[in-house]
Amino acid sequence: MTTKSIYEEFVEKIKDLEKQEEDTSQILNEIKHLFDTFINKEIKLKKRKQSFYENLLQKIKEFEEQENLFCAVIEHIETLYSQLAKSQVELEEKHRQLLDEIKKREIMEKELLKAKEEAEIASKAKSDFLAKMSHEIRTPLTGIVGFIELLNQTHLTGLQRRYVEIIKSSVQSLLAIVNDILDMAKIEEGKYELGYTNVNPYLELDQIVKVFAPEAEQKNLNYIYNFDPCISECLIFPVQALRQILNNLISNAIKFTDKGEVEIKIKVVKDKENSQILKFEVRDTGIGIPEEKLKDIFEKFSQIYRDRASNYSGTGLGLSIASSLVKMIGGELKVKSKVGEGSTFYFTAEFEKCIPEVSINELYRLKNVFIEETEDSKSKEIAHILDLWKIPFYHLKLEQISSGEKHFDVGIFFNIDNLKKFLDLFPDCSNLILISDEAIEIENEKIKVTSSKLLDLYNVLVRIADVEKETEEKVRKRFKAKVLVVEDNEIARILIEELLKKYSVEFDTVENGLIAINKVKKNRYDLIFMDISMPVMDGETAMKQIKKEFTNIPIIALTAHAFAGEKERLLKAGFDDYISKPISAKDLEKILEKYAKVEIEESYKKVKKEEPLKDVSFIKKAKLELGLSEKVLEKLVDKFFEALPHRLQKIEECLKERDCEKLAKVAHNFKGSSGSLRLDSLYLLSQKLEKKARMKEIETCFRLFENLKYEAKKLEEAYKSWKQEKRK
Repeated sequence: MTTKSIYEEFVEKIKDLEKQEEDTSQILNEIKHLFDTFINKEIKLKKRKQSFYENLLQKIKEFEEQENLFCAVIEHIETLYSQLAKSQVELEEKHRQLLDEIKKREIMEKELLKAKEEAEIASKAKSDFLAKMSHEIRTPLTGIVGFIELLNQTHLTGLQRRYVEIIKSSVQSLLAIVNDILDMAKIEEGKYELGYTNVNPYLELDQIVKVFAPEAEQKNLNYIYNFDPCISECLIFPVQALRQILNNLISNAIKFTDKGEVEIKIKVVKDKENSQILKFEVRDTGIGIPEEKLKDIFEKFSQIYRDRASNYSGTGLGLSIASSLVKMIGGELKVKSKVGEGSTFYFTAEFEKCIPEVSINELYRLKNVFIEETEDSKSKEIAHILDLWKIPFYHLKLEQISSGEKHFDVGIFFNIDNLKKFLDLFPDCSNLILISDEAIEIENEKIKVTSSKLLDLYNVLVRIADVEKETEEKVRKRFKAKVLVVEDNEIARILIEELLKKYSVEFDTVENGLIAINKVKKNRYDLIFMDISMPVMDGETAMKQIKKEFTNIPIIALTAHAFAGEKERLLKAGFDDYISKPISAKDLEKILEKYAKVEIEESYKKVKKEEPLKDVSFIKKAKLELGLSEKVLEKLVDKFFEALPHRLQKIEECLKERDCEKLAKVAHNFKGSSGSLRLDSLYLLSQKLEKKARMKEIETCFRLFENLKYEAKKLEEAYKSWKQEKRK
């Protein structure tokens, strides 16, 4: 083995050292790299630590702020809790107080209920007392008035006649006071019946308004009434209420007017398809009402001029009654007034339209009417009215027509000389109207004198048409049908039988609903007339039983209960139609035309009535309205008076037993018999008797029965006298 030299060893050492140096350098580089990396990481870490500490400090700061906020919230909650606790205490106190108040209210309510019951009892007692006292007062007063009239017809000195007039005036004032008090009591009790009914407003309002014309004339007042020609010919009016309202307003207007005029206006405010809104206005040029008194004018017992009682006496109830009634018909009574210039009372109300039996345009549809054309506007106003009524007319000057070129049924003139010229040209014209606001007496039957007022013109046109209608050719009808009449009232049953004979109708009659059901099962009927109130089985029950098996047979209700809503109730119950009692030939004929086969028999001339209906006896009235012969009616009336003692005895027995329910039924039967024969006074008295019996006002029933006996005796004597005169 070769030994290395020192140099070689040294070189090797050097090389080793170099290598170690390289390794060391590498290690140092690595260490440096590691240190740099460490330093960088340390820097980053420091940065991160710094950022973390900053964030941490920020968070701590935020937490501190939130802590402060939280503390504030806690403090606020504690405050609220404290307030809540305090409120709870207060609430508990309030609750306790409320419970105490409820108990007090309950006690008060019981006391009020008791007071209300006592007030109602007191109110009824007051009404009963007023009704009783008014009757007790009115009965002798009516006698006094009657005897005053008789006394006035005897030979009296001037002084005696003056005293009689003063007594008469005082008694009439007392009667008015009694009537006012009674009416107010009825209104307050809710017992005032409006009684809506189908009427012709022209005729109804004419009757109401014209009553006051003589009173206004006595005071030399200009009495004016203007009605809108657009008012429907048939409206459903609360006649009694409207009459009382207008009576109060018009009588007040005349009473408080010493000079000038009183004017009544009624006009259409709105014309709807099925109704009309009318405005009623009563204006005067009287003393007027102070402004400060207007707010109290409709209060009870309000008398604005109490200090002048000697000139303007009264109860102070008239306007209060009128105001209450206007509210009941859906309006509001208002007033405009100025002291020394006068007052105007007015209100509006809506009324349903109805179908008139015969309208004026139908009466004149085929007629030629001539209107004399004048230089002024008079004839134009009449032409305008006729145009609104849809009456065809010729509006010409007299010289524009010549005889023979035209036929005229009616001529309307303003000048008597022109009327006479027209009559020379058209001698066949049997109806001539002279319009004059001055009283003129003309003996010619063809000429009717009337004023320019709408109501007067309407009345004269209707009267002319009615006269012609009465003399024109009529057609007598007969009906092919088999009819069942179910009626327990003997007189009403016989009357229907006679009317059916008149129309050649085959019929059967029974007394109650149970027999009717058996009859219908055994026979074929085309029509059934069914009374409502009957013994054994009433009409409504029988109708429902029959309808179950025989749905196609028309059943017509017969009832004396002709109050509002009764027809609708019966139709809803199942009846096919309705006739109210007392039955008229016209109503029966309409039903037969609707449900039976019509056969034309022969034409005939209807005889003109020789005297107005109001002036004939009840037998003639029945004859005219029912179209039955005098012989048949005599037989019916004889039967009625034969049964009269027994009927009165039954009423008397019910009164002695104080059996109001039975009394109402007996009175109802009596009402049906008397109404059928047009014994109007007995019909009205028995109607009142039935009503008071249903209200259990037995004392009033006793008094009504006395009146009924008196009236029955009077009518029977009059009937016997009439028969004796007839035999002579």
